[in-house]
Amino acid sequence: MQKILIVILFSIGLSIGVHAQGFNCPRLSSEIDPDNPFPNEIEGFHFFKEGKLKGIVLGVSTREDIERIFGPPIVPTVIKNASIYDYDSDWKMFIVYLSREGSRRTYIYSRCGVEYKSTWVPKPEYIGKIQSIQIIPKKPISFNKIIEQPDLLKSFDMQKTQSSTYYIGRCSLTYNVDNEDSEKPTKRDLESIMYSANPIWERSWFDVGAPNEN
Repeated sequence: MQKILIVILFSIGLSIGVHAQGFNCPRLSSEIDPDNPFPNEIEGFHFFKEGKLKGIVLGVSTREDIERIFGPPIVPTVIKNASIYDYDSDWKMFIVYLSREGSRRTYIYSRCGVEYKSTWVPKPEYIGKIQSIQIIPKKPISFNKIIEQPDLLKSFDMQKTQSSTYYIGRCSLTYNVDNEDSEKPTKRDLESIMYSANPIWERSWFDVGAPNEN
C-alpha cells in the first residue's frame, strides 16, 4: 500500500488574510463558499470546485457527510480520528476528523527565559467535523506540465526537503511533489494534495488554555 504522508505546512502564515490572483482566501468557516472553498485549486485537480468534494467544508462537514458520498473507509488506520477512503479508481483520501484526544495540541514556548505550556482542545461543537483532507494518487501522476507553466503556480510558495517539493498555496492548499533531482524513478510525480484550514480559521475550532509556567 502506498505510504500515507501527513504534509507539514512550512509557511502557514501565507494563508492569513491574503488576496491574490482575483480570489479571497476564507478566514473562517462562515466565510467559505461551499461550492468553491479552495479557489486556488490548479486546473485538472478540481476536487472541491468540480469534483466529488463539492459542498464539503472543513470544520462543518462530518464523517457522515463523507461516508454518504464515498461509503465506509477502505482500510483501518492507526490514527483513531482518521480514515482512508476511495475517491475513485485513480485517487484515495486520508481524512482527519476533529476529536477531543486525537486533535489535542500542546505548545511549549519560552518568554523572558521562562518556559510556558498551552493546551488546545477542540470545542465540543466541532468534535467529529473534518479537520483536513489529503488526496493521494493510486498510480504515478506527473506534475511536470504544471511545473513547466509558472502562471499556474504563481500564487504558491515553494519549499524543498531532501525528497519532496511543497507548493504551498495561500488558501491552505499544498501540492507535494517528488523532487526533480531525486533518484526516485517517480521524480516530479505528484505525491499528494493537502487541504487544510488557515491558522485563523482553525483557531476558531479550539478552546485554548491559558499558558501555564512549565
